[in-house]
Amino acid sequence: STQSTWGLCDFGHCQLLGPYPQTVATCGTYAWMDLNALDYEFSLASEVWSFGWVLRYLLCGKFPLDLSVTPDPTVADCKQALSQWVPDTDTQGSPLANQLWGIVHTLLHMDPKKRPTLATVVTMLEAVEC
Repeated sequence: STQSTWGLCDFGHCQLLGPYPQTVATCGTYAWMDLNALDYEFSLASEVWSFGWVLRYLLCGKFPLDLSVTPDPTVADCKQALSQWVPDTDTQGSPLANQLWGIVHTLLHMDPKKRPTLATVVTMLEAVEC
């Protein structure tokens, strides 16, 4: 039999969205949440940020935080690490990988107002040339 390594990625939080949005639970992995979500300022841009980390993980196998250094990160640990995050510079690869890295860097913009909408993300992914 072939052994596999599985990675579990989540989007970090749950929120009721509707006419009266209110946070019903903050659960999941803090490392995947954007800085605004860590301060309980949730938006759809927070989901875009989390998806950016999931896509980055799929491209390079790296988690948002180095869990060997901080095996059980607190919210403060995540805020410090994420606020100092610099986009990956060693992203040279196939044309497909380069296109995807460009999308990842757009999704992980520190300013939530400069992140694309989820609809735009879908359009960006559909436009990727394999």
